[in-house]
Amino acid sequence: MSKASEKQAEQAAALEELKATLKEGDRLYTILRSVSGNGMSRVISVVKADASGEISRLDWLISKAGIYTRTPFGAKVDGLKVRGVGMDMGWDTVYTISRYVGFELKQEWL
Repeated sequence: MSKASEKQAEQAAALEELKATLKEGDRLYTILRSVSGNGMSRVISVVKADASGEISRLDWLISKAGIYTRTPFGAKVDGLKVRGVGMDMGWDTVYTISRYVGFELKQEWL
């Protein structure tokens, strides 16, 4: 198996795990960690709270699925690198995740 096909298989498995973790209508909470100096990119974390109040951070799983990339190991802030300007980037992040998993998710800032 080539490295490219291994990576595709890993991304597909992570996407299936993400789909199993989420269900339609779930509310994902976004946390703004950092904004670049020119305002063109930001670092955002995505978390989910279940019915019992347990918080699950989804950054690693989202990056494994190939939806967004994470900040490099040892960076000042840890989260997903999101590029863009001129709109609510937390909403856009959750909307993009919704497109990948195939069902609607809700977004709220923390």
